[in-house]
Amino acid sequence: MEYVEPTPEERQRAAGAYAFWVLALPELAPAARPASAWFRAHIRQAVALGLVETAALLIVLALPAVLVGVALALRLPVGTAATVWIYALGFVLDVAAIVLGLALNVALAARAARGERFTIAFLPRSWAR
Repeated sequence: MEYVEPTPEERQRAAGAYAFWVLALPELAPAARPASAWFRAHIRQAVALGLVETAALLIVLALPAVLVGVALALRLPVGTAATVWIYALGFVLDVAAIVLGLALNVALAARAARGERFTIAFLPRSWAR
């Protein structure tokens, strides 16, 4: 298949998909308006990235509760101070994960807005096809 330059509207919609991946879900429907292969690949990739980022963030958010729960299940002496420190460190990890995710999404949205063709290294290639 020959590469077709994406339209300015497709570039804008693809950039928006990286910023707000949930809004790209209707674009996955086969009945959605006709689009270039570049646009469809970016929409699939943005949705896959959004799902991976959401799962990773949920894991990071649950980590303090899991650690405290495991410690209690093992009957380790976990006092109030230790619990507060675990949750404080968890909060720092939460903020770091959110900032890294936002930075990645903004960078990818900017690349899509320029019309670049790219894949995300840590996503399986089949997710972007």
